[in-house]
Formats: sequence, C-alpha cells, structure tokens
Amino acid sequence: MISNKLYQKLSKEAQNVAEYIYNIYRNDDVCIGEVLDVLTTTDIPDSESLTIEDWHYVYMTLMSYVEGDRFFRSINDDEPQDYETSHN
Repeated sequence: MISNKLYQKLSKEAQNVAEYIYNIYRNDDVCIGEVLDVLTTTDIPDSESLTIEDWHYVYMTLMSYVEGDRFFRSINDDEPQDYETSHN
C-alpha cells in the first residue's frame, strides 16, 4: 500500500488507480516511468471517472513514493511550496 501525504489527498477512485499502477510496477522488472509510459486508461479498471487533475496527483504520488521525487508550485512568484507539505 502506498503511504505518503500526496496519496492521502487523492480521492478514493484515484487511490485505487494509484494502487493498481503501483502493483503492476511492484510485480514487474521495469521502472515506474516505463510502467506509466505504456499504460492507457483502458488498461486501468475504474479510471474513466478521473479528471486530468486527478491524474496529475496520481503521477506525483507514484513518482514521490517510488522514486523520491518532490514536486513544487509557485503562485504569483511567491516562494515554491512543496506539494507534500502544503495544506492546499
């Protein structure tokens, strides 16, 4: 099971999609980037209800959990905020 702050912010449907993709990654001998590259929404059960924003967060969640990547955003030229530690 994925366990990080980004995952906790996902909708239940997005969590299920992230878990499904993570299980494919965990059971294959390829990197997460390759898994994400070849999958389509038709390969993933119950993914049709996800929005583009949901997919954005699923991607960030997986890359953060598997690769340790960190994601930041800057609004109106303010200091960058880490997605995992920001409260929005």
